[in-house]
Parts: sequence; structure tokens; C-alpha cells
Amino acid sequence: KITQSIIDQLPNLRVISMLGTGADNIDTNAVLNRKIPVLTLGALPAEEVATHTMSIMLSILRGVPQFSASAQSLRWFETPHPFVPPRLSELNCGILGFGNIGQVIARYCLPFFASVSFYDSFIKKSSNSKYLVKSFDDLLSSSDVLIISIPASSENKYLFNSKTFAKMKYGAFLVNTSRGSIVNS
Repeated sequence: KITQSIIDQLPNLRVISMLGTGADNIDTNAVLNRKIPVLTLGALPAEEVATHTMSIMLSILRGVPQFSASAQSLRWFETPHPFVPPRLSELNCGILGFGNIGQVIARYCLPFFASVSFYDSFIKKSSNSKYLVKSFDDLLSSSDVLIISIPASSENKYLFNSKTFAKMKYGAFLVNTSRGSIVNS
């Protein structure tokens, strides 16, 4: 955290440069008062974050950790498979947040899933007919896989909690490659 206290200890501070897309760990009032610019990577890491999201999602959906553990212990013939992986072409993928990263994730997901939908409070309709625009509650209840791709803010801290999870489709998978504060573990 870059707090008021830290900024006060740096009288010659002229710029803060973040190696990421978010600046939620910076005291915005403190930097505004001192007129210190905050630079982020903006859209630059969108492809890498989307690729990382896809790798996590496919690993979970295909049971890679479970099957890997079974193979590494040389017990794959002795124990039943932990589960039958779902067929991706029959699943609905939902994306919460349709900014730079969310759009790349959607493009990557389109060939895998039966449908790709999104909710973004700033977008009311899609200019691309490939993706379905849904309300937040509809996205929760219809997604077999739900990907969180929104920046952290005070408004969405613990957006995913027991009430939100109760609205989700039974057995849905949640992939959060955004900030941890969005999900109340």
C-alpha cells in the first residue's frame, strides 16, 4: 500500500509508476493533493492476463491438478478418476467486466464454449453479436464458468460473498484473475 504516510516521507516524489493495470493500492487523495501522476500499464498486459486466465480456467475444467497428482503418485490405475471433466462446448462462459482484458478473454473463449456472455456496468449493449450482454444476476445464474475481470474498488470489495454465490448456477466454476478483494473467501 502506498499510503499518505509513505507519500509524506518522500518529499521529492514526482511520479508513481505501477507494474500493473490497477492503482487501487494507492491513496488517491494523497497523490491528488501533491499533484503526483500515477502511471499504470493500461491495456498493455491484457493479452498476458487473458492467457493466464485461460490457463487457470482450462486447468480447473479439465482437472489437471487432480489427474497430475494421480499420475505423479503412480496410482492412476488404483484409484477412480476424481471426476469426469465437463464438455466445454456445452458450457456457458460469463465474463464480469468487458474492458481491455475482458474483451481478449471473450475472444479466446468463443471457440471453446456454447456461448460467451458478459456484464459490464458501463456497457448496455454489445456492438459484437458474438457476445451476449446480460444483467449481473442473469450472468450469475446462467454461467457454468464465471470469469471476474474488473478492477478493485471500494464499491466492489467482497462483491462475491455468500449472497452472490447463492445466485450462481449450481456447480459453476469461478475464475478470479482480478484482485483478491473482490471475492470474500
